[in-house]
Amino acid sequence: KETHRPLLVLVAGLATGFAAAVDLWSILAIPAYLAYLVMGGQVRMIPLFLLGSLIGVAPQLAYHAALTGNPWHPAFIYHDPEIWISHIKPTLGFEFQPKNLVYILPQVLFFPTRGLFFYSPILLLSVVGMWRMAKAYRAEALTIGVLFVVYALANASLRTWWGGSFGSRYILSLLPFLSLPL
Repeated sequence: KETHRPLLVLVAGLATGFAAAVDLWSILAIPAYLAYLVMGGQVRMIPLFLLGSLIGVAPQLAYHAALTGNPWHPAFIYHDPEIWISHIKPTLGFEFQPKNLVYILPQVLFFPTRGLFFYSPILLLSVVGMWRMAKAYRAEALTIGVLFVVYALANASLRTWWGGSFGSRYILSLLPFLSLPL
């Protein structure tokens, strides 16, 4: 049984913390990595990973604290109230409904304007690669598969699922994971 070296777990935590500071969606990877450690029988490494994550996100929290007085209040919530209340605030949040699976999820994954697989068709092979990867690296393949499903469903459940741009903006932090099974 392979063990996770403490330095690598700490570095994974640091990378996850830095990623969360840059892109809040990266927080979705934290439960997946914790589950990966549990599946590998490395529960004792969880505090080390969480410490690394906290150290990685600490500069962003310090910035928020210096700017707003509260590390958990990002600066964007202090926009002009007229703009914030009428335009931005109503678009925040999730609303998971059956239409999300039928109408929005295919757009998130396949449509020309925003589809992950439209812009990166090579990633379709990563779905096939996960089956092959599962034979030798079951925990890793399962973690990547769960991350893919969680990111896709979370993206489809957003009120602003389109991200305000072309491409799959909200799923970009998943690309390194999807490239592993290739």
